[in-house]
Amino acid sequence: MFKRNTLSTPEIKAAQTKHAAHQKTRQELERTKEQLARKLASLVAEDALDKEAKASAHDKALKAYSAAIAAGDTTAEAEADTALQSILSESDRSRGKHLARTAAIAKLEQEVGEIDQRLEECGQALETSHKELLRAILYKRAEQIRSSANELVAVAKRYQQVAYLMGLQGSLQDIRIPLPPTHQEDRFDYVGPHTIRTGPERPPVEELLLD
Repeated sequence: MFKRNTLSTPEIKAAQTKHAAHQKTRQELERTKEQLARKLASLVAEDALDKEAKASAHDKALKAYSAAIAAGDTTAEAEADTALQSILSESDRSRGKHLARTAAIAKLEQEVGEIDQRLEECGQALETSHKELLRAILYKRAEQIRSSANELVAVAKRYQQVAYLMGLQGSLQDIRIPLPPTHQEDRFDYVGPHTIRTGPERPPVEELLLD
């Protein structure tokens, strides 16, 4: 009975931490973008309503003024003129507010654009850290396969010694110990002397996965 190593190494933990940090950054950027988008939509809607209200009030005042002149009603004409002047005066006063709102809209649009750029960069970093995490996990799994296989070969050698002492015909070359599905690879599903290749203590993941 062989105990599998826990799938945890400093490399995996470091990759997990890095990956989690990128995920958190992306979530924060997405929340910030949503907040800015709501503010931007509100300002744009407010600006559009103000323009519509001013245009409507100005149009009504002009029509009333024109109707008073056509009717020869001096009193109505004076009232319409006063209303028109009030609207024009209010328009001048609100021009500064409109300019400030326009500047705020432009600033928010710029911030949203910058966040989009940061989100793109964060997405690339997240993809890279995800690959690093997968690589670390594959490395660990390959080490587990190698370690378990080495242990199984040691048992096979011991079996050969026992078989020899008992006078049984047997050879290590003929021993094939089945591997569990979690440790099987594309080219073999058993462990024997030819399935274990000696090499560097910490070879690349690609090399380990070829064993």
